[in-house]
Amino acid sequence: MVVSITWSGTSGGDAITEPISHGNIGNGSAAADLDLYIRHDATAGPITDAGFFMQPYSGTGYTGVGTQTDYIEIMGWGSTSTSTNDGGFYLNQDAVGTHPEAGFIVHEPGTGDSSNKLDLSTAAITGTGTGTYQDGEIPLGGEAHVKVRLAVPAYEDTAGIRFFDHILAYTFTS
Repeated sequence: MVVSITWSGTSGGDAITEPISHGNIGNGSAAADLDLYIRHDATAGPITDAGFFMQPYSGTGYTGVGTQTDYIEIMGWGSTSTSTNDGGFYLNQDAVGTHPEAGFIVHEPGTGDSSNKLDLSTAAITGTGTGTYQDGEIPLGGEAHVKVRLAVPAYEDTAGIRFFDHILAYTFTS
């Protein structure tokens, strides 16, 4: 059995089918936070071992300098970041605490890359779902609610479009 994940901009909403644009972001600024809701269609149990990571863009219609170049640059922004508006791609999983500013974690080499995913937190789970669950799981009937933010560092000197993939890796038992 195949288990599908649905990413939506609203709780229980329609699937996001196009790449998300964070809009025009000036140097030293962050785009508006985006709400993302994640659910699955498994029928036998929760998805487990769920976690987020970034990777070079794998879609079509790329118009930038290079997908690997974009990825390295955005991860580099994260490694030089000192605040949540200082540059990088951020994830906040604290839906229980209504996504406080202190809950944003930046993706950088060693944190949120393909070798070191950011485990899905139980604090991201909204609704009750079925059964008990722990970090890394979305229960049957459950949904995760996260916020993401993209910020451009003040020192960035190259204008342009940046593309990257934000992945939720998971396992399931059918």
